[in-house]
Amino acid sequence: MLKKILIFTTQGGHGHRASAQALSAAIKAQNLPWTVIQADFFATLQNTDNHSHLWAKLSQKMTVIYNTLIQCSWGRGILAFLSKVFIPPYKKFLENKIINQITNQGANHPFITYLQEQKPDLVISVASLINTCLGQIMAQFFPQIPVAVIATDFDEGFPGMWLGPDQLHYLLGTDLLQIKAKNQGYTHTYPLPGLMINPSFCVPTNQDKKNYKKRLGLHPDKPTALILFGGYGDSLMLRVAKKVANHPSLQCIFICGHNHSLYEDLKKIPFQNPSCIAGFTDTMVDYMQAADFFIGKPGPGCVSEAISQYLPVLIQTGWTTLLQEKAVVDWVQRRTLGLTFYGLNDLLIKIEKMLENLEFYTNHTKKIPPNTAVFESLTILQKFM
Repeated sequence: MLKKILIFTTQGGHGHRASAQALSAAIKAQNLPWTVIQADFFATLQNTDNHSHLWAKLSQKMTVIYNTLIQCSWGRGILAFLSKVFIPPYKKFLENKIINQITNQGANHPFITYLQEQKPDLVISVASLINTCLGQIMAQFFPQIPVAVIATDFDEGFPGMWLGPDQLHYLLGTDLLQIKAKNQGYTHTYPLPGLMINPSFCVPTNQDKKNYKKRLGLHPDKPTALILFGGYGDSLMLRVAKKVANHPSLQCIFICGHNHSLYEDLKKIPFQNPSCIAGFTDTMVDYMQAADFFIGKPGPGCVSEAISQYLPVLIQTGWTTLLQEKAVVDWVQRRTLGLTFYGLNDLLIKIEKMLENLEFYTNHTKKIPPNTAVFESLTILQKFM
């Protein structure tokens, strides 16, 4: 029998939307009889012709601000500060406003109408910050529909960032989250062997890395760094590019994401060695298979993808590190999967150290078990329907 799956995301950041796409791709790859619908949670809380849904609109606006700040180091620093002092109470305030509004409007509220129209057999959240609100609404109006939360971070930046009501099903890909949930008395938790990544990262390649480099116009025998700072890029990439442009041996792959101005600026730099500059891509695995190591922010998704391709990582840390990213830095250091850097000058030093010890760090990435989380999550999700 055909089942309908409703996956909730938000517009803030890109990692959780990549996880939703990974889940959808795995469902398709296994030919499961599931219809998948992806929806922006905050968009379903409001009507375009109704101005009364102020709190939902305000929540959605905050995701736009987040995406703007995440594109530069000072913006990330602001977000790191706000995560400590502002976002937790602001989250509770908006939750109460939204829940009260839906409770008062009942069947007339856009979210309730949307769920009644879709009639999902299972609701899944791959987004943080929404699960307390989602869980309470579903328990009140749709208690017959199971709700699963698949965490796309290594840890919570603050209490309640991922873990909401106990009646939800929590699929957790790290020991940190699993232990935290257990200590807080959660009864519906399911361990995963890592965070979900696209099934394309789980398919062994028969091609030599040199062939992938040639396909991208790179020298087959020169060390290659893949530089990625999230789905919206980071202006730091431009400064990095200018510093490594005259490196005697290093060639780089720059993934700019949705940052079109960064893409154009990088195109103007005269690199001594071949380089590859790309915008947003759905075939990240092809670029990673051409690289020898990864440079970027400690994003849980991109680091998980890099390690799955046996790429040691060189990740930024310091005052720009978001609270939920600190667990990624700790994991990389604890498992000797790469190095960290604190600024541009430190990055240049660490690049040389990485090149000198590339085989050592690569061998450590090969000690990490294959990431089958996206497929194991499907096995778990089938139990709920």
